[in-house]
Amino acid sequence: MKNVTLFILATLFTLNISSQEVDDFIFLGANYVNQSYYSLNDGEVANVDNTDWDIAFEATSFGVGVRINGQMGTNLYSYPDGDTSDWSNLDTIGISTWVQSFDSDVAWSDGAFNRGVDTTNDNDYGWGIYNPITHHVVGDSLYVIELSDGSFKKIWIEDMYLNDITFRFAEIDGSNETSVNFDKSTYTGKNFGYYSIQNEEEIDREPDSDTWDIVFTKYIGLFDAETYWSLTGAMHNNNVTTAMADDVDVSTALWSDYDMTDSIARIGWDWKWFNFTALEYEIIEDRCYFVKAQDGIVWRLIFIGFIGSGSGEIDFTIEEVGLILEVNEYVTTNEFTMYPNPLSYGNLTLDMTSTSSEVFVSIIDLSGKQVYSNKYSNQGSQIQRLDLSDLTSGLYIISLESDLGKISKKLIIN
Repeated sequence: MKNVTLFILATLFTLNISSQEVDDFIFLGANYVNQSYYSLNDGEVANVDNTDWDIAFEATSFGVGVRINGQMGTNLYSYPDGDTSDWSNLDTIGISTWVQSFDSDVAWSDGAFNRGVDTTNDNDYGWGIYNPITHHVVGDSLYVIELSDGSFKKIWIEDMYLNDITFRFAEIDGSNETSVNFDKSTYTGKNFGYYSIQNEEEIDREPDSDTWDIVFTKYIGLFDAETYWSLTGAMHNNNVTTAMADDVDVSTALWSDYDMTDSIARIGWDWKWFNFTALEYEIIEDRCYFVKAQDGIVWRLIFIGFIGSGSGEIDFTIEEVGLILEVNEYVTTNEFTMYPNPLSYGNLTLDMTSTSSEVFVSIIDLSGKQVYSNKYSNQGSQIQRLDLSDLTSGLYIISLESDLGKISKKLIIN
């Protein structure tokens, strides 16, 4: 399979892209207690309280990311003295020496619960192990979570199957145990669904993922090569990429001179510094950022002011500067053929190609019930044989899905 990506400057188009700068600002509130979800086309689309949740579950069907509200004081510790059979006996003796986990500031899907994976096991997601036979991710780790109110709970994410997650939490001594069934499909179209352990409730707080490009927020990230710290800045959405131009005339820098990255904190926090003499924040004036929005338009982002924790005001300018068109020889980066179709009995041969490192194959019947699913981790071309001998005669839909897209076809079983 061949992908061709064309990078085209606006000046090469008959379509004119506005070059007028737009001044804008957002408020995160005192002590940065809010998050501002921002669309480069439409401005701020949501400004929401960032203090009312403790953990967040990646909302896609195959997403296994679990993040914590570290920026508001939530801390996560991996229990080192036993496996899940020790749930009743867990204590916090020596917790100061336990491994503390932080959310990644590189990928949204890599949350604090996903850290410490066994890199030799492709089925290890940190908090649990994917079972290729049952297609469940089974929790194999215990944690202690310190909440923003200073209390400690033990927590165990027990199981995930597609949209259904089961987890439990309790006081360290085992009292007040609560079991939760969390349905991710409630949050279809969003990156995450949220849960408050303190209030024992789900929270729908995030706008649809296709409505925003960057989020201005306080977050936990790498201050240097080894130190995680509480930082305030901007992170970009999935399907958005960014680049930084440093030591430049920000008014003339060309976006095409810089490589875009999908690392979500490329904009980050360090476009400012605190002047201890003047007791105010200064902006790095020879730095700007280029952001490719979800629609392919490239914007120049220049920070011009930062008030600090009194109001959480961030001032900036944005300007459309170009367009990136992605032209693929194929409708999707996932392809497959299957045979025989119709299938009389037994094994279906699946010849598939994908540039993604993880591909999920599922089959549903006409009632919408999923009757088969499996995950494959081999990138490129591969042939798999699916044992469908348990399926009855009828029409089915077989789908190949990855983070790059989804393609479906009809399957007939005689």
